[in-house]
Amino acid sequence: MPQPARLIPAPARPLVPALVLAAALGLPLPALSQGLTAAELWSGWQSAVASAGGQLTAQEKREGDRLVLQNVQLLPSGEGEAALRLETLTLISQADGSVGVVLPDQFPLVLDLPDDDGTAQKVVLSVTAPGLKLQILGLGQKAEFTAIGPSVSVTLDEMLPPPAAGVKTEITAALADLNLRYKHELDIPVPALDTALEVGSLHLELAGPEDGSETPLRVSADIDALRASAAGTFPPSTQVFLDTPTRADGTSDIQPFLTALADGLSVKASAEIGGLTATVTDHEAAAALTLAASSAGIALDKTVAAWQSLLTGAAMDVKPIGPDEPDTDMAFSLGEYRTALSIGLNGLTATQDWSLAYVMRDLVASPGVWAAIDPSGVLPAAPINTMALDLKGRYALDPVALTPGWSPLPSDPPPFTAFSFEINELALDGLGLTFNGTGGLGLDFGDLTTFEGFPLPAGRLHFVTVGAYGLLDKLSSIGLVSADDMSGARMLLLMAGKAGAEPDHLTTDLDFRDKSLFLNGQKIR
Repeated sequence: MPQPARLIPAPARPLVPALVLAAALGLPLPALSQGLTAAELWSGWQSAVASAGGQLTAQEKREGDRLVLQNVQLLPSGEGEAALRLETLTLISQADGSVGVVLPDQFPLVLDLPDDDGTAQKVVLSVTAPGLKLQILGLGQKAEFTAIGPSVSVTLDEMLPPPAAGVKTEITAALADLNLRYKHELDIPVPALDTALEVGSLHLELAGPEDGSETPLRVSADIDALRASAAGTFPPSTQVFLDTPTRADGTSDIQPFLTALADGLSVKASAEIGGLTATVTDHEAAAALTLAASSAGIALDKTVAAWQSLLTGAAMDVKPIGPDEPDTDMAFSLGEYRTALSIGLNGLTATQDWSLAYVMRDLVASPGVWAAIDPSGVLPAAPINTMALDLKGRYALDPVALTPGWSPLPSDPPPFTAFSFEINELALDGLGLTFNGTGGLGLDFGDLTTFEGFPLPAGRLHFVTVGAYGLLDKLSSIGLVSADDMSGARMLLLMAGKAGAEPDHLTTDLDFRDKSLFLNGQKIR
């Protein structure tokens, strides 16, 4: 598809409603130990925005424990930023020391956005949020915020001037079962943050002009069971770590990072969805995307640094719809896609665990895709059942790497005293080829002479390959492998593989023992 034009102008540095909340909650304003009042919250917001270089104004009217704000304006701190306007907002001082923020069930939200050429554009959004409950339980050093609502929708009502003649820009976002919380404590020895978002469902609709066409580009998406969370603790030494200078060779001292971890630095964040369906349509094609589930997360503390992501039940289908487009269905589906990385830390003063995984399963392509890849039909149009690399092991860092100012030379070996890995899964199954590996190795960095600069290995690796010669023949026949490369690959298979009882079946055994290397039982080094 052609690249779509932007649907709405993007300001360089927008001041949006989140700035009000972030500034009010995050700047070091005086802590209010006896609770918070509506007037104090409003004054805190204004001070925080002013500290950021902006201006927050409104017509104020006090009604008992209520502060009614009309014609609320959030003005930018400089050129190239957005201005926000809200008709009315009510702050209510509550008996528990919190402040309730009351918005009308339906209200317009006006954004004044600078365009790329510096001219102003006005965007009017219609917001509908019946039953939305916003509560602020603290300000400054100790702050907490919650938002709960059965439904919230935002629709683009007007954009002046319109981005393109003849094609209307449309934007709609609607969510159900909103539950948002945010909390931080900054006046404790190790400041902490904790936030979470849950949305039962989210629906998005976008339509707008497309470069070179009067037909609008349309995007629709539905997301189920959206959840996201982030929590962390940040001791004062975190800033020392962040300010650690980077040397010319791209390295920096690791000790400030380890000190921050020992002092309590920690981060944990995750996001997941229970399902996704989306469509994108322009004048040439329609694309549909589905996901059964997806998730990702990171974790960091003094014991471990870890990352993981998982995607299941993914499918994409692209169908031409233009009168001059070929009638070819391009579709993919993927059963599982998973990545993971975990590195033990614990001050890096002892041997640590590590693990790594990259796994893809059940990749299926439609006949149209195979016809584009292999018009002659030589390759087997079968699924790629498995592509997996899953390892675990142990490592020990050389203490010299913890020395302030240490920087490795290009000729230096990796800064380890020991390293090992074990294969949980090493597999490839597709295109008529199957490959599997098992075993593991340990590397002794105390011996860099036996294998001429490479740490001494010990262990055994076992590989089984089926269909390699057949796949090479097919790739050669369609010109993807040259004659010279074909000869080299066949020679390598002949040298490294031992023929099995079945045709095109090879086994390879690599044994590292007694400071020697054995290939299929024969000592070669």
